[in-house]
Amino acid sequence: KQKPAYEILSGLVGSEMCIRDRDSLINLENEDLLKFGMIPEFVGRLPVVTTLEELDLNMLVRIMQEPKNALIKQYEALFRMDGINLEIKNEALQEIAKLAIKQKTGARGLRSILETLLIDLMFKSPDYKDLEKILVNKDVVNKNAEPIMIYNNKSANQKILVNKKDIIPEIKSVKEKMKLFTASVLNGNYKGFKGDKITDVVNIGIGGSHLGSLMVNTALEAYSDGPNIHYVSNIDPSVISDVLQKCTPTKTIFILNSKSFTTTEVLKNASLVRDWLKKNNSYPSENVIYAVTASRNNAVSWGVNEDNIFDFEEGIGGRYSVWSAVGLPLMLSIGIKHFQEFLNGALLVDDHFQTEDILKNIPIIMSLIRVWNRSFLNYSSHAIIPYDYTLRNFSPYVQQLEMESNGKLVDLEGNTLDMPAGPLIWGGTGTDAQHSFFQFLHQGVEVVPVDILIPKISSKFEGNNEYAESHKILVANALAQAEALALGRNNVTQPHKSFPGNRPSTIISWEQSSPYNIGTLLALYENITISSGFIWGINSFDQWG
Repeated sequence: KQKPAYEILSGLVGSEMCIRDRDSLINLENEDLLKFGMIPEFVGRLPVVTTLEELDLNMLVRIMQEPKNALIKQYEALFRMDGINLEIKNEALQEIAKLAIKQKTGARGLRSILETLLIDLMFKSPDYKDLEKILVNKDVVNKNAEPIMIYNNKSANQKILVNKKDIIPEIKSVKEKMKLFTASVLNGNYKGFKGDKITDVVNIGIGGSHLGSLMVNTALEAYSDGPNIHYVSNIDPSVISDVLQKCTPTKTIFILNSKSFTTTEVLKNASLVRDWLKKNNSYPSENVIYAVTASRNNAVSWGVNEDNIFDFEEGIGGRYSVWSAVGLPLMLSIGIKHFQEFLNGALLVDDHFQTEDILKNIPIIMSLIRVWNRSFLNYSSHAIIPYDYTLRNFSPYVQQLEMESNGKLVDLEGNTLDMPAGPLIWGGTGTDAQHSFFQFLHQGVEVVPVDILIPKISSKFEGNNEYAESHKILVANALAQAEALALGRNNVTQPHKSFPGNRPSTIISWEQSSPYNIGTLLALYENITISSGFIWGINSFDQWG
């Protein structure tokens, strides 16, 4: 496995022994030098100085020039992956060396200074403007002659141009239609086939038209005061059969949620619903079946009343679509006010992503960690562990979001990738996960980076001291696992009880799982996904696989 650049630099100049005792090093065999990550040809040119602080400007410049096959060359290769032809010239090395002397960090500070400058350069390069254009939607670029991807659809207060046409008025119109429909169902004005109040809503979708709403609906179950919401995705008939047994035909409405309205699972389950309604004398009726789709004509041809269709743009990918009409079942569950809070939370993170300085930009920092772990440290998978049972569907949601977006074979130009893009995403929930696979995370040979997600307060049991105490124990478990992953424990006499530590994890915490905070969480992972894809040079918005 290729050693990281900082390890190579550390081996070359990071030890005082390396500089103080040049003659001893020269007498070592080449394989011994290589064992410590040192380039034999370079050792003989090390000047003899007493301490690192005595390294002068020329020495620092030489340090950066000599291991051209290590530190700088690796950075130049990284930039070439993004199509940027970077050459670190001698004048730049002089400036970096001066800064290291000014900061009194000597050779040890070279790496952090160099990396900071290069990261800043990377995201101020002309190529970065392509990403900014996609996210801010000043206009939409369609490079691959595919359906144009509209990412930022959470706010109606800005223009979104598709082929020079602002589509915001259409988005506003659909949102208003969603609100009117939701209000009529929740206040009881909307009646079923025989004039009954609606008690159940069945969403039939799969992939992006299923996972997003299901996950958020489950996460915000404490805020649900509408009808019972059921989700059907699998073509296995036992799923739809079990749901229909819980429903009353005259008090149930169905939402067929399909972007293309050609998905086999959706259409087959929809046909079973239509047969069920006919057997119960509840069909045809314009008060029974609704559609959320980007293909209005297909929905009408199937038999959906045209007035019962909620449109969304063809360019909104399913895994990014919960903010659109695809989130209709979620709005019916948590209500209009809470749905808007959900959107507002997401918009906060989008604005942060688009405007915050690169070194303080949370999604970009996390995407750089994702790329570093996958492409440079060769960690092939990434675990998502929420310590909140209401987030039990979050791992499958992120699994689709990241793996469908970044599980790619070729780059934007159609060239086969030199290294994998996108880790395998998997996970589980809280202490159940600890008793299932944390043995592997702590002691397995393969290293798996982990995201640990913790709300500080339980939304379901706020104010209940008895349950609050259990939540404190849950939080303590999460923090203990992060500490154990990082520090490990060595047991010399019983090595089977040892775990090495030095396993990366990230703790993401928020006050409680409110609609606003869940919106920020989803938007965070969306922005991590697309910025990682940009660094890898792939299209995170198509899905040909």
